[in-house]
Amino acid sequence: ATLEGTREFSSANLDDLKKACCYAFADYLCKLAGDYVEDTDRSYFTVFSSESSVLAPGVKQEIKYATTADGEQTKFYLATADITRADVHVFANYKDNNPAGGWGLQRLLEQANAAQKKYGDPASEHYRPNYSVIASINGAGFNMSTGEPGGLLVMGGVEYCKIDNGGFFGILDDGTAVIGTTEEYNTIYKGHVQEGIAGFGAVLIKDGEIVVPHSDTYMNDRASRTAIGI
Repeated sequence: ATLEGTREFSSANLDDLKKACCYAFADYLCKLAGDYVEDTDRSYFTVFSSESSVLAPGVKQEIKYATTADGEQTKFYLATADITRADVHVFANYKDNNPAGGWGLQRLLEQANAAQKKYGDPASEHYRPNYSVIASINGAGFNMSTGEPGGLLVMGGVEYCKIDNGGFFGILDDGTAVIGTTEEYNTIYKGHVQEGIAGFGAVLIKDGEIVVPHSDTYMNDRASRTAIGI
């Protein structure tokens, strides 16, 4: 979501808004998960319009338009994939769908098209019947000069880039999803991740508890962001 704009506030009001901002996206995810308790004292935005669509069996999209507490408008895009289905999968991706070819830079749509061409073309040696890329999102950080991932990259069970201190998101060899710390990867999950990318060091909720530090000043550092949750 992109949140912009500034306004003069008293120090008390500013403090309240900072706290509300820390809870905003976490509250949104909890509400979607059915784990949310309404707290009007921390209300940061109001949804005034929403759209829902089915992108494919087991994959749906929601678009929500909202007004923030300081009068700005923002938009949330949410794709939900039911990975308990045998025909729904989550894969990590990289330039040309081939990190073994060397580090490089490539836009998200071009990466998605590369995967579709590699696995969806019947003439390809890698062809997978009924393969179709439905949704793609940005993930993790990277070196903006070389394209080298800024942390873990695992594709097809092969670790192409080691984990850093930002944690990770992964799909395990039993098909389940996990979000974990660097320590958890090294001591529990290493060798059992089929698809994985680095986290960016900012965890909003863990084990149902909000873990965003209240001192973080997100109100002063608004920018578009991508998140993933289970």
